[in-house]
Amino acid sequence: MLFTFRARQVVDLGATYDVEDAAGQPIGRFRKDFAASLLRGTWHLSQSGTVEESTGRERNQVVAVVRRVWSFVPFLDFVPFAWPYHFDFTEAGRPIMSVDKRLGLRDRYVLDIPAQDLDHRLAIAQAVALDALQSR
Repeated sequence: MLFTFRARQVVDLGATYDVEDAAGQPIGRFRKDFAASLLRGTWHLSQSGTVEESTGRERNQVVAVVRRVWSFVPFLDFVPFAWPYHFDFTEAGRPIMSVDKRLGLRDRYVLDIPAQDLDHRLAIAQAVALDALQSR
């Protein structure tokens, strides 16, 4: 096991998720910014000592809005939203990581981590959370 992540709260629209290594030691945390995510998915990622507070947003506002509308159209909620989405994480203008969902019916992602000081386990945990927690 490389890592685990779990929410601090059971029911919270902006819950913080703690990421721990296999020994239970903290790696970092992330949380969804509920208010900002109403129109464009927004997450905050931090790792003690290196990445204090990076912000990840959906790159394309149009795709973000269409994804939200898609879930409210009758019968379309049974059809996966296959159009790709992209999240770019930055800290004070410095690129931290990006997650790109590829076009297709199967979930495929490309994770780019230009920040050398970002723990790859934290980046992977955030990418998994985008897939699992982001309304698709």
